[in-house]
Formats: sequence, C-alpha cells, structure tokens
Amino acid sequence: MWALRGVEFIVYGYILTYYSLELLPEMPYWLLFIIAFICWDFGHYCFHYMHHKFKWLWMIHVVHHEGIEFNLSLGLRNSWLSPLTSMPFFFFLAIIGVPLEIFILVGSIHYGVQYYNHIGVVKQSGFLEHIMVTPSAHKVHHGIQDLYKDTNFGSVLNIWDRIFGTFQREQLDIPVQLGVIEPLGTENIFWANIIPIAERFGIKIKVPNYGLKRASDRQIVINGLLIFGVFLQYLIIEHDSNLLLKGLIFAIGFTGTIGLGFITEGHVWGYRLNLICSSLLIGTYFYSIGNSISSLELNLVLVLVSNLTLLYFSPIQQDIKAMPFSTDATNLTVS
Repeated sequence: MWALRGVEFIVYGYILTYYSLELLPEMPYWLLFIIAFICWDFGHYCFHYMHHKFKWLWMIHVVHHEGIEFNLSLGLRNSWLSPLTSMPFFFFLAIIGVPLEIFILVGSIHYGVQYYNHIGVVKQSGFLEHIMVTPSAHKVHHGIQDLYKDTNFGSVLNIWDRIFGTFQREQLDIPVQLGVIEPLGTENIFWANIIPIAERFGIKIKVPNYGLKRASDRQIVINGLLIFGVFLQYLIIEHDSNLLLKGLIFAIGFTGTIGLGFITEGHVWGYRLNLICSSLLIGTYFYSIGNSISSLELNLVLVLVSNLTLLYFSPIQQDIKAMPFSTDATNLTVS
C-alpha cells in the first residue's frame, strides 16, 4: 500500500505540474491548508461511499471490514490497492492548484486521525460527536445491522454524512455487530487482500486452516504499530537518493506486514519465518547503512524485539474453537 502511495504522489505531482488550473495563486499557506483539508475530507467521503456501492471497488475495500475487533489493528487493516482506486477522488486538488507538500501534509493528518477513530476503548467523545468522525461514529460504520450498514463514510468531519443523509448515531440499546455478512474465514491480511479480487475474476482460493499458536491482541497491535512506524520512516526518506536505504526500509515494512498476517493464522512456521526475514533485512540494514542512533534505528530494533516476543511468548491454544474465524457457527453469526 505504501509503495502505491508513492505512485499516488508522483501522479499528483505530474497533474499539478502540467494540468493545474492554478485557481489558488499567491494564497497564504494557512488558507491553502484549510481549503485543502476540507477538499480532501470531501474527496475521502466520495471515495469511501463509492467503495461501498460498487462491487469492483468493494472487493478492494472489503479487507478493512473483515476485522471483527474494533481497535487499532483494524485501523492498520487496509487494502494494498486503495491508493490506486482513491486517486480519482483526490486529484481535483491538483487541478485547482494545491501544492504537493500540502496535499501530503493534509493526507497524513487525515490518515493519522483514522487511528484515533479506531480506538475501541473510547466510547463517547463529548462535543466532538457533533462535528467529527469519532470512534463511536466509525464503529457504527463497521456495523452489519440494517440500521448501521452503509452509514458514516466521513474521514475527519461528519458534515458530509449529515448533508447527504448517511449519518447515524450509535444506539446504545443496539450493540454494533462488526465484520461482514459473508466472512472469508481468515485474519491474514495477505489472503484478505487477494481472495476477494481473485473471486471477482472467478478464481477460487481455499482459505488455509488455522494453527494453534496464538499471539495476544496487544502483541498484534504493538507489532502492527511498529511496522506502521517503519512505513512512516519510509515516507520521510522517500526522496533520498540512496536506493539501498529505501529498498531495505520498504522491504522491512512489507515483509513485516505479510509476516504479521501469517502469524494470525497461528502456525509456528509463520512466527519463525517472520523473525528470520526481519532479522536478515534489519541485519543487512545495520551492516550496510546504520551507523548512528536515530528514530529509524530504534524503530527497527523494537521490531526485532517484538518479533522475538511473538515467537517465544505466544501461547499454544488447546482448543481450535478458541481461534478467531473458527468454523463454529456461533462465531460466524457475529462476523
């Protein structure tokens, strides 16, 4: 996803350079920022709405709704291809002349807020419920009941949902059931990205069976946040001329994402493979490049520590029915 985010920036820059109407000349940066923030927010509403209404876009977005736990891990569970399908909804900012650096800044703020509104421990947010997409409002968006389905498409502001009639408050007497009507039966982000697209083209892929080694939700979230940190570091160095540096950081983030997906399947080999790949790549980084103490080096060391912890401190489940997405009918009813 983050590699394609780079493609999005390149295409945006191209459109800005050659096709901009320059409707915002000599405007103060603070005013440009406000205009861009509001326009980006509206673009995200349109993007999100369309990805729920059209099957060819839903197959890209559904991976985000497969999760059945409302927490930060769900905020990290996004489609690899979404930067490509989101392009048409944001590039009007380039047409009107919003500078690339402001586009990146505004987008980063919006994506950062996405982690706030996936914090399940926050139940109500006071006056923010009237203006923002809060955890409560976004939890409603993930609901599968008729009352909640296809509502609250906003990113930061809920004004667009209110204008277009898609706003829905959480009803405390109707608990939100998370997930999708027909779950894939896996938490693995790799298969969750691949299977819906394959099925759209008539290709059937069998979901792998679960093993018995199970990391805690806290371990999964911490590891996911550390991998997210690696991708943030990649964005910082994206314009660096050192291709080896960029290649290694991207590879560490990408393999970490895939590895975390296979860890959720509960197989010991997935934990081992994740640790081996991260050790080789991070070791190569420190041998070839790393020669100082920085946030990047600290982030990479913490990734290794987290992967070691996952392998050696994740317990073995004794009952397969305790695993997520079990074939047990009671689990399927809440998905």
